[in-house]
Amino acid sequence: MTNTLNQIDQIIERTKVSYAEAKEALDACNGDVLEAIIKIESSKSTQSETNTKSEKSNFDAQFKFALKQVGKVLSKSLQIKVLWKKETQTLLELPLLIVIIATLWLMPFSLLVLALPFFFGVRMQINRGNGKVTDVNDWIKKQSQSDDH
Repeated sequence: MTNTLNQIDQIIERTKVSYAEAKEALDACNGDVLEAIIKIESSKSTQSETNTKSEKSNFDAQFKFALKQVGKVLSKSLQIKVLWKKETQTLLELPLLIVIIATLWLMPFSLLVLALPFFFGVRMQINRGNGKVTDVNDWIKKQSQSDDH
């Protein structure tokens, strides 16, 4: 069937597709402009639904990955312990996550609580759970000495 340029222009005007797509749809619908427009619109909505589903599944995958990473960080922060010791006696031992939450929640008070032990000879250590222990007092001394030079 021969399609006129006028019919193709009508389809393009209403559906915003290319000349090739308009001609293909018009040929498939045996020259019926209305059927060609309906065909194009239905294929556009199918593509839109497919894209939406793809975007949703991509977002879901990224969200699950982010949750998994947050879970790993939280798990690790529960394994790492912060210890306050005086000589060989452990005065307090808390998971790092609890120390961080308390510090953020009670900011001015917690800074004082974290600083006071240094003035009374209490040593603060971070036990990472894998045998590595960091003495916070020594670390602070080392940092202050490196700043002086």
